Amino acid sequence: MLVTDTGVGIAPEDQEAIFEEFRQVGTAAKKVEGTGLGLALCRKFVELHGGKIRGQSEVGRGSTFTFTIPVPVAKELILVVEDHDKNRKLVRDVLTFKGYEIIEAETGEEASASPKSDTRAWS
Repeated sequence: MLVTDTGVGIAPEDQEAIFEEFRQVGTAAKKVEGTGLGLALCRKFVELHGGKIRGQSEVGRGSTFTFTIPVPVAKELILVVEDHDKNRKLVRDVLTFKGYEIIEAETGEEASASPKSDTRAWS
């Protein structure tokens, strides 16, 4: 995620301090309303999700803030229907090795009776 503004910018020596709680940087004339908590809270939220936040700024030109948060990848679900045990096991082992979540059934009737066979639950 990237957020850019065209505000007053932040001096290089103040760029780490902007993430401190209740800290506002710059001259008194340039300090705007606020408590100095906004970026500190942003950093806390991002870090709680295992991410990182960074800021780049140039005085007189504005600032750009970026953050990254790791997104877990959901496993894909595959229904394997095979009446031969050895074939079903082979398919299951290959697909599991590739990272898929497998639901097994021996017959079509068994597959349709499975609670997870309702395709509406499959994204």
